[in-house]
Amino acid sequence: MKQSERSKEWIEEALFVLLKQKPFSKITITDITKKAGVARLTFYRNFAKKEDILQYHFDNIFREYLSSLDKNITDISTAIRQCLKFWAMHKEKAKILVDNNLQYLLYNPFRKYLNIVLARSKKYSTCTNNQKNFILGGIFLHFYPFPK
Repeated sequence: MKQSERSKEWIEEALFVLLKQKPFSKITITDITKKAGVARLTFYRNFAKKEDILQYHFDNIFREYLSSLDKNITDISTAIRQCLKFWAMHKEKAKILVDNNLQYLLYNPFRKYLNIVLARSKKYSTCTNNQKNFILGGIFLHFYPFPK
């Protein structure tokens, strides 16, 4: 593994450790670099801002998700079940985003990868934007229901 990839992983891990201690808005770049044991310059070589760390993390998870999918999805219910099963393993980190009002960082990648998944099936490749939003809304509500 390249040094730059290791540095990204250390920065990513540091941010998630810090998120268990305080809100995202209170975490500074200095906090992250100290926790990761890297120079501030290393941070800026890899990321422009804190949100980019989370994008990096969830992009990696989405790539893992896509590679885990059955290539021959025959119906939307199977695709959604696979999605829910996979994301249940990553629920804790995604919940951190929701708790910090950063769920928008998940919504756009979810939409991007939903398009990729739906395009694999002739039957579902023609879903409208409303249908895609309905699917995404259902997935988000499954993991992060409205507060009681």
